[in-house]
Amino acid sequence: MRLAFLVQRANFYRLYAPIVDEALRQGWDVECWHDYSQARDGQKGYNFPAVESAPRFASGTPRFRTYQGLPELRVLQNSTDAVVSLSPRPFDLDPSRSSATWLMLQHALSNFTGYGPDGFRKSDLVGLYSDHWAELALEFFREKELVRPGDGTEREIETKARAVGFPEMEAASLVDPREVRRRLGIPADKPVVVMLPYSYGFGPSSFRATHRGQQWSRWALARRLVRQVWSDVNVVKAVRGFASRNGAHLVVKARMKRRPPFYTRAVAGTHLYDESVYPATILELLKIASVCVGFYSTTVHEAAYLGIPYVCLRPTDRDVRGPRAVQRVFMDRSKSCWDFPGVSTLLEVPEAIASLPRSALDDFKVDAQARAAYVEKFLGYDDGRSSKRVLDEIQHARD
Repeated sequence: MRLAFLVQRANFYRLYAPIVDEALRQGWDVECWHDYSQARDGQKGYNFPAVESAPRFASGTPRFRTYQGLPELRVLQNSTDAVVSLSPRPFDLDPSRSSATWLMLQHALSNFTGYGPDGFRKSDLVGLYSDHWAELALEFFREKELVRPGDGTEREIETKARAVGFPEMEAASLVDPREVRRRLGIPADKPVVVMLPYSYGFGPSSFRATHRGQQWSRWALARRLVRQVWSDVNVVKAVRGFASRNGAHLVVKARMKRRPPFYTRAVAGTHLYDESVYPATILELLKIASVCVGFYSTTVHEAAYLGIPYVCLRPTDRDVRGPRAVQRVFMDRSKSCWDFPGVSTLLEVPEAIASLPRSALDDFKVDAQARAAYVEKFLGYDDGRSSKRVLDEIQHARD
């Protein structure tokens, strides 16, 4: 079986690598296609998918090919049996050719919020963590009035969705916590608090991006920016106080495209970006963490899988105005993936500022039964065989 992985950013390997390794182990003919039409500069230039950025694999080495955007990809996709991508097929099928089976792999809410029903329509298979995500996708599309109950699109989504689990987590077995602590200079007996800074960043452009469609006078914008930054300063102080109270080493894990402000870096015992994709830096940190604190980050899934308590900080509606449908379906539901007692604790920002400096690590302990329920509902499987399931689904589709 010939299998290709669409690499449009270097960090896509964080999600692909375990599947690549499993396919190589099974003797599949594996290629990784790197899109060299991607930007080399700008906010995401650091993530340019250079072939040299590919990680080493345990089961062999795939072939690497480069292409320049959609015209070349349209031709290239005829040279393989299947494509694994983080996005749907970007062009219409050619009825005169036997096209590759296209599997879109779940990686974030953008599978639903960014691509909408077309993510399913333009893919042959959609590899979801669990069946619950297909239910959430349908609910979101109904909320946005993109589908109607019982219509053809709903049936198509139900037909194409496959619960495969969470392949990325198989990379966690490659992490040696002792080696991570040694590399970061953290004593073996010292607790670790991992903080994920406010992911939207700060400044007028970032603020407007989270308040699309709204007009702001110069003074109104300035007042809101000052209030937002002051709130974040107090959040950072509270997390620093939480770590200090518990004798913990504070690690700030940020993303290069949105570097944290100076006051966040100043309180960190260790400050990191994405230093590795296989295993991912976040998995290395979670393997040594006692608690992970962040905002609405999908890192909650990795933390839950590894049994690490997650504290989700909820900004006020005045600070971040996400689409109402996203908030109603994914974020502010009873027992959402960010608000799941015994796994993830949701704190409003003012509450976090007041309570975290007085909290103990044990206040956020993971309950084993709650974790099992969380994994079953949101992540599907806990058996380390998700990559195999992806390959099995592709094989069945080709048979």
